[in-house]
Amino acid sequence: MTEKPLHADAAHNRARILATATEVFAAKGPAASTEEIAAHTVVTLLSRDVTAAPALAGPNDAVATLLENDQTRARVRPEIHLDEVTALLTAASQGALTAAWPAGLQARTLAAIFTGLRP
Repeated sequence: MTEKPLHADAAHNRARILATATEVFAAKGPAASTEEIAAHTVVTLLSRDVTAAPALAGPNDAVATLLENDQTRARVRPEIHLDEVTALLTAASQGALTAAWPAGLQARTLAAIFTGLRP
């Protein structure tokens, strides 16, 4: 089965996800966890300017801050909690890594998750 070509925004997001995973693996080596990759990916994809994000203690702090900011700006549903976002992204990351999902499936899965978070 042939993969459909990605839309420009999906291709851009995929490139950013792969770059983020590469950075996490470069920093942590084999000790890198899918939770760290997922958290850093959320920071990369949701933040409008990651370089302006405050220094935080860990990936969950970064995700919590971005979640709160996006909920304040009505970009994420107010009833969504940090543990739910972390569970979704961890499950998707584990699935993608374990089953070697093709790029198109990865992009569509993240798009479905992010769509579900929006009001």
